[in-house]
Amino acid sequence: MRQKIYPDPYGVATWDPASVVTVFVRLLSVSAYCAITGEPAPGSPVDAEAYTQAGLPWFELDDRTESAVAAAEALARVRSIRELEGRPAEPGVEVSDTQRRVLRREI
Repeated sequence: MRQKIYPDPYGVATWDPASVVTVFVRLLSVSAYCAITGEPAPGSPVDAEAYTQAGLPWFELDDRTESAVAAAEALARVRSIRELEGRPAEPGVEVSDTQRRVLRREI
């Protein structure tokens, strides 16, 4: 998955750091959700196959027109464990044509 960090279009003076809100997020199993809410659980989320069938990229935003904030020097050096160990891509992992196009664009 690749993601850009965008510059703040509003500027730092727009935000009020004194206003703080705490939000608790709970992950529930289907049975716990039904017991707590008294409602049936929502349907399954869209998966990679559904995106592919619709001709949409998976784990990619169409943000070609957006510029990204440059990575901090420390973050620019971050590598995956696989890269650090010098291991090749995992065998048996299938890469779709859409993923190949994404990878070619980013190399």
